[in-house]
Amino acid sequence: MKVLLASDGSEQAEMATRFLLRFPHVEQLEIAVLSCYSVPTFYLNEASGDWIGELRDLADTQATQIRNQTEKLFSGSKLKFEFVRQEGQSGDEIVEYAKKNGFDLVVLGATGHSMLSRILLGSVSDFVATHAHCSVLIVRSKEHTEQKQWIPNVTIAYDGSPHSKAAIDEFSRFNWGAKIEVHLVHAEHNLYAYRERLKPALQSRDSLEKENMLDQLRRVARQLPFADPDPKFHLFETDHIGQSIVDFASRANSDVILLGDTGVSAIDRMMLGSVSHFVLRHAPMSVWIARSKVAQQLPIS
Repeated sequence: MKVLLASDGSEQAEMATRFLLRFPHVEQLEIAVLSCYSVPTFYLNEASGDWIGELRDLADTQATQIRNQTEKLFSGSKLKFEFVRQEGQSGDEIVEYAKKNGFDLVVLGATGHSMLSRILLGSVSDFVATHAHCSVLIVRSKEHTEQKQWIPNVTIAYDGSPHSKAAIDEFSRFNWGAKIEVHLVHAEHNLYAYRERLKPALQSRDSLEKENMLDQLRRVARQLPFADPDPKFHLFETDHIGQSIVDFASRANSDVILLGDTGVSAIDRMMLGSVSHFVLRHAPMSVWIARSKVAQQLPIS
């Protein structure tokens, strides 16, 4: 599996590196650590050569610091790293490098150094999660990611769609072990809140659909690749699916929310209105948006 770890040397980037250190895997991970810097071309003139050189020297120094920091954190592990430095806007470079080199997963911190870019363009992590062709894991710090004996707690959002099934498939590729705590969650819109007069006509159909989804959740929970004698699954109605997933994961004290990408149409890119992007924006924990090869072949809604 090929993993691209994007780092700018910030505290959040270090947290992403520490998270990756505890990342469960069976197959060999090929990890590339990418750092980016940009030259603001709209300020270029004949007298700007000196400070541009200084900027590139500073980028070289930062890249060396990132390399030293990463190698120190992974000291003693058998993982091998490639270190890459790119010139350009961070979000664009991360997305293009991941696509060009066939990475399966991009890992990065939730925020970086640039407050200006967050105000004008949205955070780099937001951009990468929206535009990357592959899966993206956005890491938000939690105290127990520092603990040596870390038992991960994962909330998986599942709606029965091919995208969510692809997320389950991707999750199953990793050696999470027997101690992991997983909550399989299905949230659906509460139609009665807006269509009370239709309640009698919808009740029988709604009851059947709930039973079918519960059966599906039971089957999926039993297929998850870890030894849990009592797999946890939850089904509830809500007026806002994204908010309900975030609220549940917070109550469950989850470290990660895993969900399939709900599509990246032109409207999604402008409004970030899909469930996956709402969760990305509002969850206080790490968010893993799964885009497996199966999901990429599906039509965008």
